Amino acid sequence: MSVVERISEISHRVQREGFRWCVKRLTQAISDRLLPPWSILYWLPVADTPDLQVPGTSPISNEHFRNIVSRLLKMVELRVIKDLHELKPHEYQALQDNVGASAMPLYGQRLSQGAELHVLFAGQHVAGTLFFVFGGSHRFQHMVLTDRDAMALDGRIDPRFRGRGLYPVFLSLSISALHQKGIERLFIETSEHNEEAKRSFVCLGFHFLLKYKMSRGQYRYDIKAL
Repeated sequence: MSVVERISEISHRVQREGFRWCVKRLTQAISDRLLPPWSILYWLPVADTPDLQVPGTSPISNEHFRNIVSRLLKMVELRVIKDLHELKPHEYQALQDNVGASAMPLYGQRLSQGAELHVLFAGQHVAGTLFFVFGGSHRFQHMVLTDRDAMALDGRIDPRFRGRGLYPVFLSLSISALHQKGIERLFIETSEHNEEAKRSFVCLGFHFLLKYKMSRGQYRYDIKAL
């Protein structure tokens, strides 16, 4: 995340939630520096995941929330990008405005190495971005992906679109796209403090796999159920 983007995010959150949020985040940042938080890794059997776009398969039982999800699906469009040149000029500009010009070379480098970028468009604006990596060639400290596995990285919703329930919708659209290309298992992780992300994962049927963190330069693991 670029410095400009980070400042914009903080500004939006302060306007929406007040300075108590700033104090809370600052306290959390100091705490995380002194005592690194756990990262929580989840996994999902892609074929078993309900498709929010298909009537009657949604895991959401409340009619009010089903209507909200239906409206959200109509206002957004998922684009799966394998090369930045696939974007039209105005789409490229929208992505650059969203993530910052300094991030674009990194995005291009990741795509050249076989990653896939999922971009959630809301009209002419980028509402969110999410990277996926695939296959046994991408190794992580705590796992090795098979040819039919995918790992989600750096998922984010633009600050202007947060608080609307878009993240689980974004994930659902991406999961459908992964299913169509033969992916069987999806892995995703978040900080133990990210309650919004954890609720989204549970909503879509993700299963807890393990917790890990860096401590004194080494990985520590905890596989006890949450």
